[in-house]
Amino acid sequence: MKTQEEPTLDGAQRQSTEIHHLTAEQLENFLRVVFEHGSARDHALFTSVYHWAMRASEAAELKTADLNWQTRQGHIIGKKDGLTADLFMISVKGKPYLDQEKALRRYRDERKQTNELSSFFFASQKGGDLNPLSINRLFKKYFEIMNQERAAKGLPLVPEEVGHVHALRHTWCTLAANTGMSIYAVAQVARHRSLNSTMKYAHGSTLLASQTWASKVYEAHQ
Repeated sequence: MKTQEEPTLDGAQRQSTEIHHLTAEQLENFLRVVFEHGSARDHALFTSVYHWAMRASEAAELKTADLNWQTRQGHIIGKKDGLTADLFMISVKGKPYLDQEKALRRYRDERKQTNELSSFFFASQKGGDLNPLSINRLFKKYFEIMNQERAAKGLPLVPEEVGHVHALRHTWCTLAANTGMSIYAVAQVARHRSLNSTMKYAHGSTLLASQTWASKVYEAHQ
């Protein structure tokens, strides 16, 4: 039986170089493009893929019954390891393109008006669930629009290496770890069975680690 290797700091740092993710600025740019150019469904889809660190297959199979509007929660069934998570819908004041809860409610209300009968929440135009490949194609569509707009403004283009929907999951895990969120908490949201899978996202600098402690030291000594 193969034993699992003990995670090490240098090992996690080496793995981190394999992770391709958007910066916080690029993420906001992408979601703003979807908000301004996309449908209510697409905006709800990609804010959820990001805030719930979803795989495309998990987003495709999310059911209407998996959303609890009273508790503002979603029930996510992990596709890779079979783990589940109950996660809050995220509200972001002042940045509507980042506001998952409003995006979900807007799309829910639109579904009611069109009498969409599919049990899958993110229904395709033909009914039924969205194919994961279709979700990735949608991501690439908005990714290209984003880079076209950046080029027109003279901004650096976002590298093609993050031009796939799974980059949103990598982005959430990386940004969450870099804010000082515990590796265990990141693993719970991302539905990682092994903490080794989570450690590779903790690739911030030593200055970032020290800054995190500087912001927490007062709380620790209460």
